Amino acid sequence: MKRWILAGLCVAMLAGCGGQGSAERGNWLMALAAEESGKIPDPAERLTRQLNIADMQSGRGQKASASKTLVAAKETVWLAGDALPDRVAMAGYVSVSQLARRIGDTSLAASACENARVKLQAISPAQNRVTYVHAVAGEIRQLHGKAAAVFLREAGPWCKAIDDSIDRREAILILADALFRCDDKDGGLAMLQQEDDPAWRTDMLTAMAAARFREADFGKPLFSAAPPPSAYAAAEDNDGSTERASMGQIQYQRKSSHAKQSNLDYQRNFQGLQRPAE
Repeated sequence: MKRWILAGLCVAMLAGCGGQGSAERGNWLMALAAEESGKIPDPAERLTRQLNIADMQSGRGQKASASKTLVAAKETVWLAGDALPDRVAMAGYVSVSQLARRIGDTSLAASACENARVKLQAISPAQNRVTYVHAVAGEIRQLHGKAAAVFLREAGPWCKAIDDSIDRREAILILADALFRCDDKDGGLAMLQQEDDPAWRTDMLTAMAAARFREADFGKPLFSAAPPPSAYAAAEDNDGSTERASMGQIQYQRKSSHAKQSNLDYQRNFQGLQRPAE
């Protein structure tokens, strides 16, 4: 009997402790977690946890707390410098911008997006920047609309510096398509003209026009991002010569680090993880 009485007293004490609801307690537990995450020495692990905490806070409607945590995450990337690989740093800034937009903190989002732009422009050699351009431009467009075309135009010479012809053409095509989708006709054409072959440029413009007509007919975007359709490729023989195939016959078999556009989204790189995704 004494054992049952003691158990009942313990339950009563636990139930009445503090008088706070579970949701409120969860909120301040997350705030404590955010504080502790700032003490993690490894910047990649710290950044990943900070972004996940901010995501949880955002999901619970704790916008002010989420914003504070995102500021700390942005600072983690900034202070880490070269200790973070380029891809992790770029994904970190883009993720902060995405999560900040979700809670309506456009000032923080714009600041993180600008950090991403500056970080990208510092990557060397220049052709290594190309893989991040589409993702950063997409975030700029979310914040500033078709002004993203100004940023996209900068990538033309970076694409031209890619040695492999197939990879170079793929990168040029992806970014030209993005420029045309910003209604920047001159910028899109200038991007295509980073490739010297006018026949290839003609084929690409024709293929993109056909795709836009199909979009109009079916009401949904077609191949606006990587990978582009097989019609856009040029095949290179073993002897180095280039074989032009009719549109639709060549398949991309390679995805180089230059041409492939990195997915820098929060969900892909950090959500639910303890370290950034490889």
